[in-house]
Amino acid sequence: METIPKLLEHEIDMSSLYVFSMPSPPPPPPPLPVERVIVEPTLFHKEANINPPKKSPVPPTFAKTFTIASLQQCTNSFSQDNLIGLGMLGSVYRAELPDGKILAVKKLDKRVSDHQTDDEFLELINSIDRIRHPNIAELIGYCAEHGQRLLIYEYCINGSLEDALHSDDEFKTRLSWNSRYK
Repeated sequence: METIPKLLEHEIDMSSLYVFSMPSPPPPPPPLPVERVIVEPTLFHKEANINPPKKSPVPPTFAKTFTIASLQQCTNSFSQDNLIGLGMLGSVYRAELPDGKILAVKKLDKRVSDHQTDDEFLELINSIDRIRHPNIAELIGYCAEHGQRLLIYEYCINGSLEDALHSDDEFKTRLSWNSRYK
């Protein structure tokens, strides 16, 4: 006589359980008729890829071209007295035009501008030139002479957003969290 082993309290006898099986899914619908497509392979010539035609960048529509000489004159040869600030990309100087208009001149560091061709720089100017927003300083012009790259912006008399939020002056104390959040 065969004995059935006694189950421990924590064991479950699975031999008497009913296993429910799911019905198989319905077959997929028949494929729709495919339209006939004719593909003509194109041959790739080695010579066609050697000298692709260069697309010359379109000059900016609004940005004015400045010379190094005129910017040196307006910034007093980029003197420390006219230095507004230093950033990751370069130094920013205050410039006063002969008509009295004040501008901010960002002189890009050589290490930054050396990684960019003249065409790439003009494409960048074109992109920046299209930006129009009341909270963003407008690009007035640029200079790309003698291996130097400069961006000329309208001068913001109240400084940058960083100045307004993080400087220790009375302007910062007037900005409550609600004003900053707006």
